[in-house]
Amino acid sequence: MKRVLPLVGLLAFVACGDDGSTISADPKLSAPARLDFGHVVVGAKATRSIVLRNAGAGPANVVVEVPAPFSAEETELRVPGQATRLLAFSLVADAPGRYEGRATLDWQKGILEVQLVAEAVEPQLCPPSDDCRSFTFEPGRGCVETRVPDGTRCEAPCLVDAACSQGRCVGTPRDCSDGDPCTLDTCDPMLGCRNIADPELVCETDDPCLVAGCDPDGGCRFEPVADGTACGPATCGVSMVCIGGKCTTRATPEGGKCGASTPCQEQGRCVEGVCVQPPQEPLRLVWSDGPPSGWRLHFDGVGGYFGRIYWVECERNACVLASAQPSTSGPTQRAPLFSGGSVASRGRLLFSEGHIVSSYRRGRITIHSGDDLLQVASIDLAEALPAEAWEWEAVEIAAHRDRGFALVEARMGGEPVQGWAIAFTIPGGEIEWAVEMNGIFEGLVVDERGRLYFTWLHRDSTDSAALVSLSNAGSERWRHPVDFNAPLAVASGRLLDGNAELRRIEDGAPVGSIPALVPLSSRSALLNLEEGMLFGYPIVQCGVDRLCPDWDPHLLGFDADGKITWLTRVVSGESWDRTEPLRTEGGSILFAQPAGPTAVRRYLLEELRMHDGVAKVGFRCEFPGDDRAYVGPMSLHDGHLVVADEASQQLEAYLLGDDWKLAERGWVTAYGGPDRSGRPR
Repeated sequence: MKRVLPLVGLLAFVACGDDGSTISADPKLSAPARLDFGHVVVGAKATRSIVLRNAGAGPANVVVEVPAPFSAEETELRVPGQATRLLAFSLVADAPGRYEGRATLDWQKGILEVQLVAEAVEPQLCPPSDDCRSFTFEPGRGCVETRVPDGTRCEAPCLVDAACSQGRCVGTPRDCSDGDPCTLDTCDPMLGCRNIADPELVCETDDPCLVAGCDPDGGCRFEPVADGTACGPATCGVSMVCIGGKCTTRATPEGGKCGASTPCQEQGRCVEGVCVQPPQEPLRLVWSDGPPSGWRLHFDGVGGYFGRIYWVECERNACVLASAQPSTSGPTQRAPLFSGGSVASRGRLLFSEGHIVSSYRRGRITIHSGDDLLQVASIDLAEALPAEAWEWEAVEIAAHRDRGFALVEARMGGEPVQGWAIAFTIPGGEIEWAVEMNGIFEGLVVDERGRLYFTWLHRDSTDSAALVSLSNAGSERWRHPVDFNAPLAVASGRLLDGNAELRRIEDGAPVGSIPALVPLSSRSALLNLEEGMLFGYPIVQCGVDRLCPDWDPHLLGFDADGKITWLTRVVSGESWDRTEPLRTEGGSILFAQPAGPTAVRRYLLEELRMHDGVAKVGFRCEFPGDDRAYVGPMSLHDGHLVVADEASQQLEAYLLGDDWKLAERGWVTAYGGPDRSGRPR
């Protein structure tokens, strides 16, 4: 359900709190006393945020001072009355060790202090030490493990009466039950008990004046939102607001809120009958992390439980798996993927059944716990798939529940000698079946029943390429000759292939053709039961009886028959110039692209909204800074947009607001659901 913020100041009782208490007309600012960055990597920028809260009615104007090497993303800011504002601090540590500093927030009524602490560490090529074991890296020996005696007491957020056993902290699982049948009671290994509303038990409503909830005795419960909550447009004449759970029209008073807000522009205030809105500001950076200098960031847009995201940091012969929750500004977890190996050119991550599957090490597929990131299984492809070859690589991976799939190529001297499609268990890593394909592959998508779709080309290129489908047991269902382009997405009985053909998944027969060319670099399609969208070059009339590509790139929408229903011009159709599109719960589309073809690379976050079947720009918000290169998948969790900057090798989170969420179930991409899990959603 889409939620909107109360129109503070609209009604006569805005000087009262929710409990009827009087709100001071002066600002009343508070801030946490401490911000702990956790472990940060030497040489890499890390950004974390605190929440400034103004409990008074008047605005608080804040001047921020921070000692080096810490810095503030904003040195002057304004916190409106009865509002909160995130303030981000950053650190680039130049050596290992503990860093401490004290930030001062000078405002009208005094000074607040925030203690900043961080522990800088070198890139981890060994697993992190804990209460039960320690690791040191010794040249010639690698990672050397030292275990404490069994029975030694240890601490873990999700365990009670815990003790060390064979190097692991074990104990009785912590009881996180809150006695509420309407919540999911789980334990986060970093944060402890979490009790969140069970989405399967919450009814939905499109009424902006009602909050849908769970009734412990069964059924749905709908409660009115706070009086004064906006439920429609607000002008300086009238505003649509909720009163007693009903959307009504009220005269907008002097100073009342007006206009629409976006992630980069607040609502305005009515001044003598005119809506005065503040100017647009760049998007607000609230979190960042990334590898040290000389390492590369790899972000596949993969998200797990509780808004946790996962990414990989690699140097030439080693990779580290990392995880964080940008919405909490909590610590970043890191654990080694491998050292002393080769980085796969087509490696990627996926998340399934609480586990991370990685193909970033050439010749191996590894499976890791989504909680502590430690490896639980490894598949040596050379041992599992014998061939006269020098190297093996999983070039595509996907998953369906507790089963993973991979397309594997074996090469000798750079030339392909064999190929396989395989299935393996998650988390065990046991191979269930392997089918020899004797060729190379492009693309892999899996449908809701665990059936596979990919493009295959014979290793000698004597046969034409084919679009192939296998059952979840490995038997071939069908194949059709096609150009060697990857399938893009599969949803609700239809497959979109790389040649912009819509096909039935039962037999692969074409059912529609989208009049467009799809860039070979792009798998940026979104698809559901009734509609879809992709980046491409539309085919247009260029003569009396000729059709030609329009080489101006577009983001275009199409219906179930492949007919283009809308299109909008973009700066670039190529995936190295912009991010992939992201569908939100509210039905809009978000993507980042350059502001224009200029030498100074400034990027915009663009929103497209559907109006009567036509896509119209909702907002354009600038990212801060120049020389950016936002590419690849984006992630959206708890109102935080996460995007990778190829130029700085940083993963960054920007606050959009609580109303911004991923699309509902049913939308898929080339890599599964909008959470990039590698499986249908």
